[in-house]
Amino acid sequence: MDPLGAGDGGGAGVRRGARRGRIVVPDTLVRPSGRLHV
Repeated sequence: MDPLGAGDGGGAGVRRGARRGRIVVPDTLVRPSGRLHV
């Protein structure tokens, strides 16, 4: 599991990351690759 939670399912990771105030990007941007600019 990614520390930022960006690798598991994309959308779910983004929402979890946003909760921490780290990731605030639409899940549509992260979904194609499944990861962020980590």
